[in-house]
Amino acid sequence: MPLCTFTAEGFTEGEKECTMSDAITLSFGFKYDNLEEKETPGYLHSLRYPFLKKTGWNVIIADGQTKEKVIMNEKVYAKDGNSGKFEMK
Repeated sequence: MPLCTFTAEGFTEGEKECTMSDAITLSFGFKYDNLEEKETPGYLHSLRYPFLKKTGWNVIIADGQTKEKVIMNEKVYAKDGNSGKFEMK
């Protein structure tokens, strides 16, 4: 397993506090700790999956009360060397 640092932040643009009627931006990021700044993660290797596949992470946002309804599912890849970022409004 790779060593990664993950960040998550929720905020409203231009305001210090969030209210119920505000548009909220969710920002998710990750960084591979064991890679240098400009190094990129390689391809996956598995005996049961013999094709080249880029490494990536799934961001899944679900309803916290029912734990059944998936609101969003997005695949995030490392774009800037060893880190990646995804924002949702």
